[in-house]
Amino acid sequence: MLGGTEVERADAARAFHRTSPLRLGPFVRVDCARDEALVVSSLRSWLLRSDSPMHECPLREAERGMLFLDQVDRLSSWAQRLLLEFVARRLDPTRGAEPDSWGGRLAAGTDEDLDFAAARGSFLPALHDCLDKVRISLDTLPQGGAA
Repeated sequence: MLGGTEVERADAARAFHRTSPLRLGPFVRVDCARDEALVVSSLRSWLLRSDSPMHECPLREAERGMLFLDQVDRLSSWAQRLLLEFVARRLDPTRGAEPDSWGGRLAAGTDEDLDFAAARGSFLPALHDCLDKVRISLDTLPQGGAA
């Protein structure tokens, strides 16, 4: 989900979820700018196959539904690398993931021009490639970022 406001991106992600095969599952939205620590702990728990109880774990909460990571461009490079590893394992289970170990759908949103961010090095190009499968533009982004 590119452009628009946080509310517009969340509404678009919910609409996409309602038409998906996983529509009966939960819809979980995480604001990466505010909740990076939550994203990181959830990703680390999944990547390390940890069963340690967490009060909040968006990946577990979104199981068999959709996890919408809004403001994904605001993640630190460390968090981006963790997210890339998570996505890469989902796309290629031979990289260490157990089959069907996470059966959700991942969506990401931003008001940043991710093509430009990846080109300038502030967003991992490999992560951009993994996330850029279905692009929904809510408005036209100017070159270099949000209006």
